Formats: sequence, structure tokens, C-alpha cells
Amino acid sequence: MNKKNLGIFGKIALFVISILWGASFFIQKNTLDSVSVMFLLFFRFGVGALILAICFFPKLKKINKNYLIHGTISGALLFTAYVAQTFGLAYTTPGKNAFLTAVYCVMVPFIMWMVTKKHPTLRVFLAAIVCVVGIGLISIDGSGFNADYGLLGSNKATEDKVKLFPKNCEAFVAGVQDKILAATGKCVEVMVYGDGAFKDPVGKIWELADP
Repeated sequence: MNKKNLGIFGKIALFVISILWGASFFIQKNTLDSVSVMFLLFFRFGVGALILAICFFPKLKKINKNYLIHGTISGALLFTAYVAQTFGLAYTTPGKNAFLTAVYCVMVPFIMWMVTKKHPTLRVFLAAIVCVVGIGLISIDGSGFNADYGLLGSNKATEDKVKLFPKNCEAFVAGVQDKILAATGKCVEVMVYGDGAFKDPVGKIWELADP
């Protein structure tokens, strides 16, 4: 394979890997509806470690103390990063999680700047600014609730509609009690209540979970 064809093949490979990497966030998000974060990570990396051990079994005998020390340090850092990322995925959208995770690509040159004292290029600074703006747009947009209603305690009503409950439940409950007292002269207990809901994978219908 000549240099030109090798370059084309490399770009195609990167494009395919990008698709697979992005798709993995959606797969993990759906999986987290059924299993815990730690079980997902154990299964994911346990299977990966087993496959690598089988493929490179002859090289395992070359492992020495130096390999174990550096491998343990690298493994601990990678473990911390993936635990944080996967826990974050459980509480946000796959798109936001993937974007925030990919920010590390921009941070690497700045970390290298601190270590090697090599000044990043203007392009790197511009990329960092774009990332910071992107983080602001997806994080400080007030999504998930408005001034009156929030997602906490809400139910999914249909395939494309969510029934929202008041965000400030205490104030809402007090207001309802005051109105009933003024209208009827009776003091009643008021409670805002909402179950979780999940879609049955077999029956394809929405069912209420336990509160």
C-alpha cells in the first residue's frame, strides 16, 4: 500500500472509529437502565482484559515489577476517569457526556505546556475557547426545568410528552392548602407525588415503577 492510499485508509479508519466511539455512549446509556455503573465497567473491561490476555498470552511472561508499578498507576487513573464518566452518563444525555469527555483532547497540550514548557499553538488556544463556549452552552442553559416546573418527580405521559410536577413543591403545596382553606374552611393535607416510569421491552408499553 503506497503512502497516498495509506493516508486515505487512515482517514476512513478514524471516521469509522469516531462513529463507533460516539455510538458507545448511547449503548452505555441504555445499558445503565438495567445494570449498575460498576457492573457495566466490570463487564466491559473484564471482557476486554480477557481477550487481550488470550491474544498476547506469550508476552505475559515478560511482565516484571516495572510493568506492574506503571500498569497499576495507569490503571488507577483510567479507572477513576471511567468511573466518573460513566456515573456522569447516568445523569445526563449521551451527547453532553461525549462532548465533555472529548474536551480532554484540548487539555492535553496545556498539560504538556506545564510539563515540557512548550508553548501551544494559536490553533490550540482557539480550540480551547470553542470548547469552553460549548461547555457553557450545554451546561448553563437551564434545561430540565423552568421557573415553575421541574423534572424531579415527573412521569412520562406519552412517547413524546412528560408530565411535569412543580419544582418548588413546598410553596406549591402551601398555596393549594391556603386556597382550599379559604374556599371551604377546611385544612387538608396536600402532597405532590410522582412515580418513575419505564418502557416494558417486551410489551412496549409504559409502566409505573415503585415510588
